Amino acid sequence: MVLKQADLAISSYTDNALGVIELTRLHWQILRSLHEEPNLLLNTLEKSLFLFADDNKIEHTIDEMIENLWVKISTENKVTLTELGVQKHDEAFKIQSKVREKCMNGINEHEYVLTINILERLIDNLK
Repeated sequence: MVLKQADLAISSYTDNALGVIELTRLHWQILRSLHEEPNLLLNTLEKSLFLFADDNKIEHTIDEMIENLWVKISTENKVTLTELGVQKHDEAFKIQSKVREKCMNGINEHEYVLTINILERLIDNLK
């Protein structure tokens, strides 16, 4: 229950913060993914987002980002950020950095790494 509450709190806070620039956490995940790995295959991008939304929402969000000229899809089905997309990423990054700072308030790096390691072991134990 605590894990779900944490995820809901992070999503809600992130959506509210990014809403100022008309983005959501899912938009951010797409922008960040494409910034870190340009020319991702559309299928690979969609699969990487399955924890954040269902297929319909992912598809709708990508279509919206294409309409806003933030991303484009090549004939080889590779997705890249446009110049506007890079600007939107940079704008969102500033907000997301503040979100992360607030989220991590009172949590040191050791505690964070320990928590992630424990959660990864918990997941591995259930595979």
